[in-house]
Amino acid sequence: MAKRDELHALIKALTPREKAYFKRFCKRADEGGKQQYLLVFEALDRMAAYDEADLRKRLKGQVNLRRLSAERRYLYDQLLRSLDQYTLRNHQGRQIEGLRREAELLAERGLLEAAHRRLKKALDIVERTEDFERHLLLLQLQIRIYELQAKGQLTETIRSINRKREAIRAKQSNLDAYYALRFEVFDVQHQYGQIGSGKPCPELESLEAHPLLVHPENAQSIRACERRYYAINLMRCIRKEYRTWYTEYGHYVDFMEAHEAVFVRSNFLQLYNNYLYACIVVQDEGAFWKTVEKLRARLTDSDPNHRCMMESRILDFYSQTGQLAEGLAYWRGLPWQDERLFERADAFWQLALYRAMVELLLLSGQAGAVLDLQPYRPGGELMQRMGNTYFVDDLLLMLAHLGLGHYRVVESLLRSLHRHLQKANNLGPFQRCMLAFLRRLSLQQPLPEIRQQMTDLLVELEALARDPDRNFFMHFFPFTAWLRHRLEPDRPLGPMVRSAYRHFHQPQPVDA
Repeated sequence: MAKRDELHALIKALTPREKAYFKRFCKRADEGGKQQYLLVFEALDRMAAYDEADLRKRLKGQVNLRRLSAERRYLYDQLLRSLDQYTLRNHQGRQIEGLRREAELLAERGLLEAAHRRLKKALDIVERTEDFERHLLLLQLQIRIYELQAKGQLTETIRSINRKREAIRAKQSNLDAYYALRFEVFDVQHQYGQIGSGKPCPELESLEAHPLLVHPENAQSIRACERRYYAINLMRCIRKEYRTWYTEYGHYVDFMEAHEAVFVRSNFLQLYNNYLYACIVVQDEGAFWKTVEKLRARLTDSDPNHRCMMESRILDFYSQTGQLAEGLAYWRGLPWQDERLFERADAFWQLALYRAMVELLLLSGQAGAVLDLQPYRPGGELMQRMGNTYFVDDLLLMLAHLGLGHYRVVESLLRSLHRHLQKANNLGPFQRCMLAFLRRLSLQQPLPEIRQQMTDLLVELEALARDPDRNFFMHFFPFTAWLRHRLEPDRPLGPMVRSAYRHFHQPQPVDA
């Protein structure tokens, strides 16, 4: 395996706009001819995989190769400076920090009125966005500037600022309490997964009765209200109260959009992502596509994670609603290779997009395309730590080979999956069911015996799917619908998939 080069990896992670900005950024230092570090940049940008010998060959005669290491270091520094400037325009926190530093520099040189003007710009932003931590830092600087100014009696002015600081500290403390509650809800989710409505769970019941969540008036700021919405809706999801969760999440979206000035863009990207999932659960097509358009409007080409997030949700929607032909057409028009989504996004979001693609392609009968995706399947320690959920990806790969008639490969994968499950700890009901199936299955058996074993497996999986406490495997793939279609190929798969997912989520009806 080729050694990873950090400079090359950074260049390949840049978007086209970031590369164009970098070249403009460097022109200011260009004195008539192209700088050598720019030649190194262009050579590395053209390389699909890093190869030092190839790089030296490309640069021979253009760059002093004895200075190549120095040019590389300088290029790396310039790239970081360029990215810093490029992101400054869209990063609210960095804008505030820039204004604060400028106010400090002006005050240190005695330009106090100019310092006040810069500080006022920063204060306007933090007051509008309820950025309490930065607000406190700015007020502290404001006191220092007044002290330097020392004109007349400042006692009442300082007292007024300190009263404001105390009020902000109280709001910050209140917001911190809501953040702490959010993590307590996360702990319950990680410990129990999802819990049927009405089933006992002391930890969750204690949180549901917490005064900060029960009484809306206890939230002292808009951001605290948002955290309360988040915690309550997460608890509804844990309770599997999907229809109520979907309805109230709509109110959550309305609240955020009504106070848009307070929140940064990333808050809305995550909000819309969660709401898209709620729309998928209740299969509300109109609300889903309306929210997709809102999400698209906020995306930029420097958002590979959020782009993976959105595209995986769209593919999931087509799969889970059984609109397989429409989903396949959408996938074919998705320029994921040109945009290098699997190269630029974090492993978690790469995996989300990969799984959404694999599910849709398998259900659409495009097993060959599933194999073409294998070079993009995320790996590494992070994925291996996911344990039994990562096993599902291996299982889906086996289904792709089975669909293509690669029986020798299927036999090999059967043995590999069997060994994996035998060694694994804490197997869930689905894994234990698959372990028993793999133990007794052999493709050397007569076809009627294999068919009977598949029928027996379908009966076991359908029993698991009817049990809300043991049906989590449906979250990854509608195995019951796929198996039934293999046994009864004349029945259309799309409606069976839609029905399987609706039964899995079981969104309860609510009053009109």
